[in-house]
Amino acid sequence: MKGVKKYLFLMAVVAALFGFVACSNDDDGASKVAVYASDEETFTFYDNNTFKNVDTIKGKKYTLATGTYKGDVTKDTGDGNNVTATVKKYAYVKKGAEKLTFSSIKDYAKYASKTYDGITTKEIIEYFTDMPVTIQDGELTILEETYTKKN
Repeated sequence: MKGVKKYLFLMAVVAALFGFVACSNDDDGASKVAVYASDEETFTFYDNNTFKNVDTIKGKKYTLATGTYKGDVTKDTGDGNNVTATVKKYAYVKKGAEKLTFSSIKDYAKYASKTYDGITTKEIIEYFTDMPVTIQDGELTILEETYTKKN
């Protein structure tokens, strides 16, 4: 009898788990609030204060950076909107490698500080933290690059 109760209890747990999975909802993902692009590169900002930077290389799309932002990327007010972006993950090509490595900004900073003379891990992390973003006249400027707002 003890074995039957254990079996029934396990079946109830499994049924409950399948019930939760079946009721899961795909609306949990973040929605786009703003998209800015150049000829090959796109910055997409989401309502959960994250962003994704995608580049097209030889017809194939690659995620170059992901991170978070502070401020309202929908306001077209220039310096007055005080938007900043912080890169959390970054894509780069390691010396001698043939493909992109996509890793945390901390891992990239460690690699870059060993590869390039005169720059420290701390300086690289600081560079990619709270970077100023300017949105003015339908254009977004970040790291001296400009992207046009897409509808």
